[in-house]
Amino acid sequence: EFFRKQADVCFEQFSAEKDWTDTELAVRRALLFGPSRIDLAGATGGNRIDHMLGNIQLLALALAEGVRMFLLDAHNRIRLLTPGSYTVTKDGQYGDFISLLPFGGTAYGVTLRGMKYPLNEATLTEDITLGISNQIADETAELSFSEGKILMIETRD
Repeated sequence: EFFRKQADVCFEQFSAEKDWTDTELAVRRALLFGPSRIDLAGATGGNRIDHMLGNIQLLALALAEGVRMFLLDAHNRIRLLTPGSYTVTKDGQYGDFISLLPFGGTAYGVTLRGMKYPLNEATLTEDITLGISNQIADETAELSFSEGKILMIETRD
């Protein structure tokens, strides 16, 4: 049975042999409801790093639909950012460390204020680790960039 409804919960069943992962099917279904935000819990764990990387790629699928999506686990909160300005507060941060990685190419004009390791109009490329393991130094930190996409990973030990 492809579709059934039980106690106001809808179930869909798919073949194990398919083009999309189960997580992508779930994200695509969630996007049909027009959310402003999607949280994926447990999408980083397990033994399958290929699925974890695929789930990170799904952040771009949600972003293309104008939806903020987060991958969450006990130690990480991951999201994809587009050019603009962002604020992170000490009270609102997910962990002690913030890492910034360019996604799908180079990120230009990266500026960090209120961070232990500030940057001013820096360029982040996929072959350097400059954006790894920063910390908020002030009560509020500012991140801005002018071009590209950035994967922001907030981590706690």
